[in-house]
Amino acid sequence: MSALLAFSGVFPLSSTPGLTSDAVRVAKASAEEFYRVRKSTKTNAVTNELFALAAKYDRLSRVTLKVAVDFALALPTDAALPEVSVDPDGEVAFDWIDDNKMLSVSIGSGGGVTYAGKFGAERVSGTARFSRSVPQPLNEALKSFRAG
Repeated sequence: MSALLAFSGVFPLSSTPGLTSDAVRVAKASAEEFYRVRKSTKTNAVTNELFALAAKYDRLSRVTLKVAVDFALALPTDAALPEVSVDPDGEVAFDWIDDNKMLSVSIGSGGGVTYAGKFGAERVSGTARFSRSVPQPLNEALKSFRAG
């Protein structure tokens, strides 16, 4: 599935009645370029995996895919690569697992984030709202999976 196809129903201008096909093409190209520029090599691997999952699973909606890509783009650049999968309910799961620690994050279409982690004897869990940046409690939990 291409980025253009995945985001075709999400871009605000793409569904405007009477919009010319040239305007739609320009809006999609602009958005695709925006995502391309924001991607790091790590993020590119995660977003490519997300698009592959979207092509494989009908239960992954375009809206959830967009929120998951935005979340991947918002992750700290020094964070380890997560494993990415699609939950049975259509949410996207980002999982980090390393020795005796793990963190699992589920992203829904409305921007809801549910997370649970175990770091040795310490456990964390919660829900938050994702809007352009990783919620602070989750950012704290991600520190265990950062380089350096």
